[in-house]
Amino acid sequence: MLIKQWDLLRGDRPFPSEDEFSPEIIDDMGFWENCFLTQAHDIKRGKDYNYTYIGSNILEAYQGDLLGVSVHSVASPSADNLTLRYQQVMATQTPLTSEGEFLNARNMNVRYRQCLVPLGKNGKVDTVMGAIRYMLYPDG
Repeated sequence: MLIKQWDLLRGDRPFPSEDEFSPEIIDDMGFWENCFLTQAHDIKRGKDYNYTYIGSNILEAYQGDLLGVSVHSVASPSADNLTLRYQQVMATQTPLTSEGEFLNARNMNVRYRQCLVPLGKNGKVDTVMGAIRYMLYPDG
């Protein structure tokens, strides 16, 4: 669903801007609370970047508040792997989908599928937006 909206908004450009992905548009489609945003300048630092928006459904999966928290200090899919995926989206300027699983802060197994899309202006990616769907498995 995110890739379809991303493609529609970008038109004949490489990618749309973050401003075009208003919460109202995405919320009307029913998945804003499954989205997250991180800035490209933070991703380029590699080992220390922060989320600028994290939807409430994602917080529920992780069982904690992640806004403004470094990706390397949360229980999540491999932080180095996330960094590589974000960098790949920035380099290729194309969407990326993946799936996997991790143990959250309450030792619950989380199986997820996520989609990452580049956003920016003037041919330069300045934000990576993602959406995640998941299932919680309390017994691991």
